Amino acid sequence: MEWRRQFAAAMTLWALVAAFGPPAQAQYGGGTGALEDPYEHDTAGPRAIGLRIRPKPPQFDHGSGTIKDPYQIYTAEDLNRVARESMVAHYKLMADIDLSVFKGTDFNIIGSPDWPFRGTFDGNGHTISNFTFDTSTWRDNGIGLFGAVSNPNAEIKDLRLVDPNVCLEAGFYVGAFVGSLTEGTIRDCRVEGGRIIAASAFGENVGGLVGFNAGRIINCHASCIVTANRQVGGLVGMNCGTLARWDDIEDTDSGVITDCSATGDVNGNTYVGGLAGYN
Repeated sequence: MEWRRQFAAAMTLWALVAAFGPPAQAQYGGGTGALEDPYEHDTAGPRAIGLRIRPKPPQFDHGSGTIKDPYQIYTAEDLNRVARESMVAHYKLMADIDLSVFKGTDFNIIGSPDWPFRGTFDGNGHTISNFTFDTSTWRDNGIGLFGAVSNPNAEIKDLRLVDPNVCLEAGFYVGAFVGSLTEGTIRDCRVEGGRIIAASAFGENVGGLVGFNAGRIINCHASCIVTANRQVGGLVGMNCGTLARWDDIEDTDSGVITDCSATGDVNGNTYVGGLAGYN
């Protein structure tokens, strides 16, 4: 009865083609579908047998995202695209940027605890002003310009953040720069003005620069209002490591805060500190 099985398979294939049409070559970036010449598909699309994955085209006009040729960020729209681009790429700020066009929760936070930023971001001495994340209903982990950073080689450096407005009903790991820094380095960065607030009973690990730190923070300063419930600090809400001078730390140390300072009002109920709420 082999012919019956072949006939049934042929009829099934005919029905599928009749219903949906033959595969359209235009759906793929190239290839014929043969084993020796598989279809190509962007990385944003489905991964399937017979597809050769092709990197999706970059969303930036300048740079290729490598450490020697980082993506270049010129506008607020460019910065808002970073969260939709690779979290392992390298970026460089090329101009001062005003983010006041993004209200409420419109701005795409860069990285999350489930998908952290693992690349580098060179502020290049520039300023980002009026970063806003403001909601009365948000309850989540990892809120800041960067929601989460987690890689030993990840770095954010040489950047100034002016008048950030991060205001949540509740949140864990909240900071102006980074919500959760589990690995990586923040170097030569400043927060000037603004407010970081997660004032309900569920506001924990909240800092002017970083909410939670197990990475490295070097030569940074924060001067802003910080208000939360537990583990509240002018620079870092919760630090898992060492407050030390630069020449006292080892390459393998984590949770390092060195050559840093913080000013501004810090308000909370439990574990509240001018520099770090809890260490």
